[in-house]
Amino acid sequence: MILPTGRALEEQLKGTDLPWFRIGRNPGFGAAVRFAVERRPALEWIGICNDDVVVSAEALGSIVQRIERGKEDSELIYFDPAPPRPFPGPIDVFTSIALLDRFRRRIPAARPAECSVLGRTHYRPFSFVMIASSLWDRLGGMDPLLVYTYEDADFARRAANASVRAAFLKCDAIRHNASTTSRAHIREVLPVSTVSSLAYLQKYGCPRLFGKSLLVLALTIRILVVPFASASTADHLVGIGRALRAVVFGGTVALPSYQEN
Repeated sequence: MILPTGRALEEQLKGTDLPWFRIGRNPGFGAAVRFAVERRPALEWIGICNDDVVVSAEALGSIVQRIERGKEDSELIYFDPAPPRPFPGPIDVFTSIALLDRFRRRIPAARPAECSVLGRTHYRPFSFVMIASSLWDRLGGMDPLLVYTYEDADFARRAANASVRAAFLKCDAIRHNASTTSRAHIREVLPVSTVSSLAYLQKYGCPRLFGKSLLVLALTIRILVVPFASASTADHLVGIGRALRAVVFGGTVALPSYQEN
């Protein structure tokens, strides 16, 4: 079932035989998944696959059959070939918002690597993942306070705290193409991502004042990195200004509208 969060994709789906239903808004990743899950039939598994993931129908069928036959005893199964990441801490949030990740990855000790503790200390992106319905219900789904950032890390972290076993099934037929949504809508996306980052930091023990100070510093450093970023410089600076205002003074932030997305 396809859930378009923008008018452009909805227009492409009209007149096709593909199964889809209309949400008519762009509420963020977690909220969109919750919307779809609430309307699901009584199925044992919830599958999430981003529109920038490419997988053949044959490979997808093989994956589904393997799970249906009970060959996997995990409740959380990753398929995205991206390397596993440690659950984010304050330093990870800081370097992400400050756009310093690319420099941090040059430090060998900071690079994500294959590990044997996937599900306990590491996770993979939820761009292509299967979640047992029983696990989703047990954890209460995705946190609504994390609108656009760290929704998957938070869910995986709660699953780890509940001693849930996670697994990664390698499939060479799966390819993940980098999305351009964030760069194209940096004015709206960056403030929402920053506010979500603050909510994530607070959820895992970071004092609100420290978290806000950390993000203000990260956004200030980001201004210096803007000339080297791929997004429009003018739009990027507007996004940073909105993010700073949202962190310092609060207020409402929103992702690009359904009509714009």
